[in-house]
Amino acid sequence: MPTPRILIVEDEGIIARNIERHLERLGYGITGICGDADSAQAMLSQERPDLVLMDVQLEGDLDGVGLADIIRRDLDIPVIYLTGYLDDATLERAKITQPFGYIAKPFTRRELQVTIEIALYKYRMERTLSDRELQIQELLDTMQQGFCLLDGEHRIISANRKLAELMGLASDALQGRDLFTLIHPEDHETLRSALSGQDAQGERPRRIRILSSAQGVVPLILIAKVLGSIQVPRGSFISLTEIPRED
Repeated sequence: MPTPRILIVEDEGIIARNIERHLERLGYGITGICGDADSAQAMLSQERPDLVLMDVQLEGDLDGVGLADIIRRDLDIPVIYLTGYLDDATLERAKITQPFGYIAKPFTRRELQVTIEIALYKYRMERTLSDRELQIQELLDTMQQGFCLLDGEHRIISANRKLAELMGLASDALQGRDLFTLIHPEDHETLRSALSGQDAQGERPRRIRILSSAQGVVPLILIAKVLGSIQVPRGSFISLTEIPRED
C-alpha cells in the first residue's frame, strides 16, 4: 500500500514543525505545511493528500472548520481536527463537516498515529461501501421491476429508475417520501401487513395499487423483505412488478 501523504494546516510554526517530525518518524509522507486557509487551498489545487490535519483556529476570513467543509464537499479528502479548545458553537459547526477524528493539543506521537490510522481505515471502508452501493444501484436500474429501500419509518432511502418511472417522479423526488403516501388508501392495510413481517406466509406477493402522477392508479404486485428482526425492524426492501395488461 502506498505511503499515506498528509497535509498539515497549522498556523503555529513550532507546533507545525513538531507535527512534521512526528509524521516523518512514523513513516508518513508530507505534502506541505500551511498556516492559513488561502495557502492550504492553493496547495490542495496542486497536490492531493490522503489526509489533512487541520487546526480549527486559523487566522483570516476562513477558519479551519470553514476550510474543512470545502474539502469535504469538493475534494472528498478526510480531515482530522487539531484543537486546543472548542467552544460549543464551533463544536456544532465542526460536527457538521463530518471530520474523521479530533486530536487535542498537546498530544503524543502515539495519539497522532492511532487517530490517523483509524481515520484512513474508516475512509477506505466508506469508499468501498460507497462503490458497492453504486454498483448495486446501477444493477437495480437495469431491472424491469421497481425496487426501493425503506427505513424503519417506511421512508424511501433509495429507489431504482423503474420505480421512479412507475411513480412518474424523479428518483430524487422519491427519497424521503413515506411509501404510504404513494399507495392507494384502500391498500394501506395490505402494505402495513407486508411491512410487519408477521405474515405466516412470509414474503408472499400482494396485489397493491400505487398512485402514479403519470398514470393514475396502477395495480402492481408487491413483495416486501423486512430487514432486521420482527421485534426490531431496521427497514424493508420492496419489489413492485407491473401486472401484464389483458388485451
